[in-house]
Amino acid sequence: NRKRKHTRERLGSIKFETPADLTEFTNAHLLPSTKSDALALDKDQLVVLPGGVFALDDGMGFVFSSISLLGNVVPAKKAWGSKIPSETDGTYKIVYNGWPCIVYGTHSVEYDTARHSIRQSFRPWTFMMAKSESTLAYATMFRSFNAAVKLLFDIDFMPANGNSDRATEIRKAYEDVYGCNWTTCWPHIARKPFAEFRSYMEDKSDDFQHVVHDYLLSLHMCRNQFLFDALAQLVVRGLEQKDEKKLAKYILKEYLSDPHNRWHCGASGIPGVEPSSQPIESYNKDTKQNKILNL
Repeated sequence: NRKRKHTRERLGSIKFETPADLTEFTNAHLLPSTKSDALALDKDQLVVLPGGVFALDDGMGFVFSSISLLGNVVPAKKAWGSKIPSETDGTYKIVYNGWPCIVYGTHSVEYDTARHSIRQSFRPWTFMMAKSESTLAYATMFRSFNAAVKLLFDIDFMPANGNSDRATEIRKAYEDVYGCNWTTCWPHIARKPFAEFRSYMEDKSDDFQHVVHDYLLSLHMCRNQFLFDALAQLVVRGLEQKDEKKLAKYILKEYLSDPHNRWHCGASGIPGVEPSSQPIESYNKDTKQNKILNL
């Protein structure tokens, strides 16, 4: 915190109080409208993407990246073909004026020779600074990214799936722009719901919480939606038979029904890709701890 405070004092803080402030800054960094001019830029220079500046009823913001980061879509397309996974998330602990910094990208699946295990690493494509996280803001980010990679690399981008936590704004933006498969982050479900569950439980003992956790884990291990839906019915019935009707009703509504019922291990439809936001969260954590001086 002390290092961040001194950084802020040394570098100052860009503030966008009005749409005019935003326009003044973004006009100086717009991505050129021709491919040749855009590729002539320094590959790490900040560029504001076409159509990426917005002033909406619920806030304003802009979408930015660099030629180098936008270029990450090329190896992703080569590696994944038509099954490119994508994910987006925001963090509130980077920017001093309180705006969330939102990152959008994909992740790679690699073999870690040191740990002898499979590792998923996040690969960013673009960022967005927005006064608030709204469906229109996320949709603007997706559309401006699509326009940029079409201009630079002649790629008509379409992800095979989108993944995030239970944020409604992100899901609706994916549906509006891409209409692709949507998955809900399994680790969020695995570690967060028990505080919610307790108010619906008749039996609040630790033993029963372990039973519920085992139910959720079994659901996550399903390989396809048919098995998940079938097991979900058995889980609800089992809870009702344990006189946990309130809990059964809550879990059915919040975790076993559309649109938040795709968090089993095969939900993405992409081999090796689980419904998890851990790669992007690790990336955001590393940004806050190690890259804050470069922002």
